[in-house]
Amino acid sequence: MKAAVLRGIGLSNLNVEDVPEPQTGPDEVKVKIAYGGLCGTDHENIEGRFGLIPPEAYEKPQMLGHEASGTIVAVGSNIKSYKVGQRVACDFKGACG
Repeated sequence: MKAAVLRGIGLSNLNVEDVPEPQTGPDEVKVKIAYGGLCGTDHENIEGRFGLIPPEAYEKPQMLGHEASGTIVAVGSNIKSYKVGQRVACDFKGACG
């Protein structure tokens, strides 16, 4: 799948890359994203100044973007309240990385 990956501080370190498709754990749902957006925290991440992220986190690749909507394509075995095919809007509090 394609992802915006930040590999260091600065816009020149942001690239669209092919990354492995994530697997769905027992307590997770997997959403095929239809629409995604960037917000102020993504801009702060690119500049290396987001206060909730420790400086050493910028030494590892980060996938940006956390405002999204789409359709559920997989549901973990412990999830009972969501179904494959259901359309959802995501309220991410943290990224999977």
